[in-house]
Amino acid sequence: MTAKRFISNHLAAYIKLKMYDNKVDEYFLAKNVQVDSNQLINSLNTCYRVNDDVVKVLIFLNTDVNSVFKRNLSFEKLRNDFFYAVFYSLDDRTKIYHQILQQADSLKSSPYSIDILMMKYIFCISVTEDYLNLRYYLDRFSVIMPFLSSYYRKLYYVFLLSYLDNTSQYKGILNIFNYVSSLPCEDINLKGRLYYTGLSIFRSLGNLEKAKNNYFQAKRYLSEANNIAMLENLNLKYSGLLRISGEIQASLKNDLKLLEDYTVKQYRLRNIEILFNNIAWTYSLLHDYKKAVFYYQKALETLNDNDVYFNIAFCCYRIGEEPMASNYVQLGKKAPSCGDYIYLLLDWLELMIQDRYSHKTMQVLQNILKNYESDLEEIDKDTIKIEIINYYYYNRMYEEAIHALQPLMGKQLISPSELIFTKKNENRHDFLFSEDELTLRSQLMESDDLFFEDDDLGEDDWEELDDSFSRFTHN
Repeated sequence: MTAKRFISNHLAAYIKLKMYDNKVDEYFLAKNVQVDSNQLINSLNTCYRVNDDVVKVLIFLNTDVNSVFKRNLSFEKLRNDFFYAVFYSLDDRTKIYHQILQQADSLKSSPYSIDILMMKYIFCISVTEDYLNLRYYLDRFSVIMPFLSSYYRKLYYVFLLSYLDNTSQYKGILNIFNYVSSLPCEDINLKGRLYYTGLSIFRSLGNLEKAKNNYFQAKRYLSEANNIAMLENLNLKYSGLLRISGEIQASLKNDLKLLEDYTVKQYRLRNIEILFNNIAWTYSLLHDYKKAVFYYQKALETLNDNDVYFNIAFCCYRIGEEPMASNYVQLGKKAPSCGDYIYLLLDWLELMIQDRYSHKTMQVLQNILKNYESDLEEIDKDTIKIEIINYYYYNRMYEEAIHALQPLMGKQLISPSELIFTKKNENRHDFLFSEDELTLRSQLMESDDLFFEDDDLGEDDWEELDDSFSRFTHN
């Protein structure tokens, strides 16, 4: 009695890749194995039912037929362990991956080589973020995509979306996202990862409502999978989404809840330093600079990048701790770059400490906007614009100050910076006019053509200004 053949669901993809490597097509094969071309194409498209045509093709392609139909249960377990480790962000995923590579040569004449190709592709995107060989993997998948199972197609595209998002390549990304969403899949971890990536994509594209919808979808599936690691990262992303949506207090509440889970429930947070940094950043947006400094210091126990050093230096400067601010500026200049423009911000702050709102500080800010505006998030742009207004006001260039303020009117500003001609009442969170600003107002009232080409600044305009100033605070 002949033993039943094991037929891999990757057999068609495997044969197609062998044909690609041997630079032959179905018509060339049909001629050489003496089979009708249409019959052969049909056979190759339905490789889950092996017939003599398929075996003839395998022999012609110098394939070990026995290896093709031999099942390897130990490898299948290792493959499944790898996918589980990747989805749950386990520490041993790299170890498992190297165990798989040790078997790669022995399985290159088997449909299991398609599994190995998929795992190499996933590993370079989700673990190492080393894209040196990515183009090779993408080219090979483009050849076999129609022959992959629905699950593997979805797996491929979910990680492709992650790569595109990580590298800020958004052209056509929504078409891919919509296509992947339409593919049937029962794997709740894969669904969760798709919507997890969707949150980031829609946030980057400015569709905050869609981003929130993806958050709730991802939370649903990842909670069902009890994927604590992904849920942690998801909630960190969600806090960031709340911040740029203007929901600062909600963002802080979400992050403090995560911190409570870490300290009280003793969850293992893999990104505790990122959480400290996010909490510090949120406190700085609320202009609670002392609390911000406290959490930045905890973040710096592990983190070492110029962005964090600038932020803590800025907060120290705002609370009058200039020697400490100078020290963090120097450390930031030696730290790895989170963005080249951060080094310019460090230069700006150093100049501010030496000579507040000097002409050189203005030159640095203008340089950043001129050369790095496309790299800046909205919060960064608004912060620089606020400091430009402060420069004009500090140097009594009142007409320039009001012109610089005009584009920001009617906009909710979220920034660690504040306008220097405002102050806070002890019992209220909205800004009141200072004596200096009354001087600004009186001088502006005497100026012509500030807002409208032929109109003086009237009382209605000042009411608009009053409303605008109140939006520089956070409830």
